[in-house]
Amino acid sequence: MTFGIATRPSTPLFELLENRYQIRWIEEQKKADQKARKIEYDKKLHGKIYETRASLLRKYSEPVNPPPHWKMSRFSKVPTKLQSFRTEKEKAAAFLHHASDSTSRTGIFGHGIYTAAKS
Repeated sequence: MTFGIATRPSTPLFELLENRYQIRWIEEQKKADQKARKIEYDKKLHGKIYETRASLLRKYSEPVNPPPHWKMSRFSKVPTKLQSFRTEKEKAAAFLHHASDSTSRTGIFGHGIYTAAKS
């Protein structure tokens, strides 16, 4: 102590030169990461069963009668001008495949992520 002012402790140069602070920090990060992984692993094991596409499709129940699409009365008798499929058979096959593949997906057109069935 000089003239009433406390002296600061000296900087630990040996620890600075050996990168001890870095080593301690890395060890702390590893421990924290292992702890977080263990917590997440425990969460996965308790209660939830992993859902596969097959299990989601097994749970799905198809709606009984979907409502018809709304169309203005003045356009109800107008035939379509565009043909996207070469034959009606190909069109039916494409729509059947799309309907069977989108059964457990979210979204209007069934393009979203898989979801569990609602009872």
